[in-house]
Amino acid sequence: MAIKRLFHFDVKTYANYGDTILFEAIRHLFNGYNGNRSFHVTGTRNLRHEVGPAMVKGINEHFDAAVIGGGGLFLRDTNANMNSGWQWNCSVPVLKKIEKPLILFAVGNNRFIGQEDFAPVFREHVNLTFEKASFVGLRNRGSIESMKEYVRPELHEKIVYQPCITTIASHIFPDIFKPDLRREKRVGFQVTMSKRQDMGGFDKPAIYKAMEDAIVDLKRRGWEVEIIAHVKGDEEFYDHLASRGINTKLIVLHHIPRGLYEGMKYYSTLPITVGMRGHGQMIPFGVGNGIISIQVHNKLRYFLRDVNHEQYCINPRSEDLKGRLLTLVDDWYEDFDNKRAAFGRERQNLFDITMSNMKSISAALGADEGDGQFSPYSSFARELSITAYNDSMHRDAEGSRALDLARKNRLLQQKLLA
Repeated sequence: MAIKRLFHFDVKTYANYGDTILFEAIRHLFNGYNGNRSFHVTGTRNLRHEVGPAMVKGINEHFDAAVIGGGGLFLRDTNANMNSGWQWNCSVPVLKKIEKPLILFAVGNNRFIGQEDFAPVFREHVNLTFEKASFVGLRNRGSIESMKEYVRPELHEKIVYQPCITTIASHIFPDIFKPDLRREKRVGFQVTMSKRQDMGGFDKPAIYKAMEDAIVDLKRRGWEVEIIAHVKGDEEFYDHLASRGINTKLIVLHHIPRGLYEGMKYYSTLPITVGMRGHGQMIPFGVGNGIISIQVHNKLRYFLRDVNHEQYCINPRSEDLKGRLLTLVDDWYEDFDNKRAAFGRERQNLFDITMSNMKSISAALGADEGDGQFSPYSSFARELSITAYNDSMHRDAEGSRALDLARKNRLLQQKLLA
């Protein structure tokens, strides 16, 4: 059977480490499935750029299918547009012209607590997208249930569970994973309190104070505490602690030149992570961390529920946030090897689900289904992927500037003709 050529609608950025590694990991998965004999991802495009007729023509003529995702793409205010109502910026008329199958892969409903509903166009667009798709895989079961509220009943059976690829990073990047990681009194805190959390009614000063007090207690008992920044805004908590004379180590994962895999390498050495972002938990889980989630977004609980460890999710409105947090950190430390092994079994289950889904995608596209084997990149291939990633990111930036310039020119012409 011929290898199927895939086009990937993605996001390439160093501004948010979750997005930095996510889409590249998906390319590793498709390229490496079945010993590189089923798929080759040979074209990419920033999914937030508007899809036009020329792009559709290229996909129809030169590719066998288009992959969209993963990530929390069902969100109205990131890349706000009236073409689709979610992050993929493809209008309904243009979507209708795509002749090749769509693969919606590990996408999530990313609406924040307290956020307004999607724009009216979203319902029409997502129904057409699901209808045209050969595979609809959503990254947690909470997203599956919530998205059923927007799509027609006859499309419900198309939706399957496809966990985020970062959650199986130990399989995708086996040479980065450290199977013999030992317990130590070292914990990372990834803290996010922005306008979106304010919108959800979370008490930022109270949450900061509880976490600050927990960190002081941990340091007093000999713990090394590191503050992890996936985005620039995550550094605020480090500054908060420093202003109060609390010394911690800042780990910056964003805006690292050629830093595509640096976050994975860092997390692979860290025993325990306390996190508030989706990928601030899924990535460390994927490389073997013990994780504790502060639920400022429902997706954090959805994920832990899917891996049968919801007990590690803390309600930030809890009156005893500090006490609950310290208890879970101590629990991880006291029984680290057994708990880490339990996470490993869940990770294997997620990998098995993924391989089964890849076999289904292969069958749907007429590719070699294989026997569920995956071949990870060599270290040399991974270095080459960094160069390709950076080059493509620069092309996307140039394309964005060109689109913006064209939009401004159209507005100017409209004014002149008015």
